[in-house]
Amino acid sequence: MYLLDTNHCSDIITGRNPNTINKLKQIPEDAQIAINSIIYGELVLMVEKSQQKLKNALLLENFIRKVRLYPLDAATAIHYGEIHAAIFDHFAPKEQAKRRKFRIQDCGMHNHDLWIAATALQHDLTIVTDDSDFNRIREVIGAVRVESWRRS
Repeated sequence: MYLLDTNHCSDIITGRNPNTINKLKQIPEDAQIAINSIIYGELVLMVEKSQQKLKNALLLENFIRKVRLYPLDAATAIHYGEIHAAIFDHFAPKEQAKRRKFRIQDCGMHNHDLWIAATALQHDLTIVTDDSDFNRIREVIGAVRVESWRRS
């Protein structure tokens, strides 16, 4: 039911945000809590950049055992391509010369967020994030569901 973005995973792993932890405790036990390969990679990067790699690697390993991990596959790639094209059409300049040079990053989005949105659509999950990129994705792809657990 839920696809946790990196910021909420970090809250849970570190126990830093009590609102996120309290909301997680309210979720029914049979509710699916998931991440995808992109989010997992971002979490591994956080561990690698940290001062306490061993401690943080163990925290991440413990967290990963408790969530479902969705790999990226051909179906995810189709959703990604459709989302990317829709975002491009919506935000890219209309002038052809400028349009050719336009990249998703030019409108402040990251390709990783498109892969996360694609995973959510593919598996009918709500993205749990505090990242405003997903609200902009929702402007274009109304089927993407987003909520934040950080606020009470």
